[in-house]
Amino acid sequence: MPAGSYTAQITATGANGQPVTVTTQVQGVVSGVNVSANPITLTINGQAYPLNQITQVLSTGSTSSNPVSKTLGDAANTGQNFLNGLVNAVAGNH
Repeated sequence: MPAGSYTAQITATGANGQPVTVTTQVQGVVSGVNVSANPITLTINGQAYPLNQITQVLSTGSTSSNPVSKTLGDAANTGQNFLNGLVNAVAGNH
C-alpha cells in the first residue's frame, strides 16, 4: 500500500444475527501535548486526541526516545515529571 491516510469501516454481527458494537483503538508515540486546548489533547501519529479518550500512557523509560523529554532538551526531568503526572491523571491516581 502506498503511504497515506486510510479509512476503515468495521461492522460486526453476533451469533444471533444482531449488530455488535465495535471499539477501535490507536497505539502510538505521543509527539505533542496541547494544554491550551479545552479539553487538553495529545498528538499521536499526527492526530490530536482529547485527554478523556486516552486509556493508557506508558513511558519508554528512556529520555532519549521519549518525545516529551526530547523536545524539552535540558529540561528532561521536567518532561519526565509531566509524563508521570499525565500517567497518574489518566489512571485516576490524584
